Amino acid sequence: MPNAALPSQKPSPISCQKEQDAIVALIEQNTASIRGAADYAQRELKLLREYRTHSIADAVTGRLDIRAAAAHLPDAADELELLDESDAGSDAEESGTGDTDVEPEDAEA
Repeated sequence: MPNAALPSQKPSPISCQKEQDAIVALIEQNTASIRGAADYAQRELKLLREYRTHSIADAVTGRLDIRAAAAHLPDAADELELLDESDAGSDAEESGTGDTDVEPEDAEA
């Protein structure tokens, strides 16, 4: 059996180190903008959480007049007019019957 290939003579599926480094560099270059966007989103979320915490604290302590802020909110009827017919149909489908483990009372709490 001189022509039979031994297992040690099979080509390796692992690239050489130089090719691996080139692949890693290309992936890092192509995903840099994604990482930047994710970092930016994380910073924005952190700032929004801080703003929410401060707003709640200000409302509880009376520093923020919530009656004045509520006066600037749109009416529920105004919001409904903004929906397209397609959006209203998809909302009705989503709020229809479905397999949910959460009871309506638990969902509001």
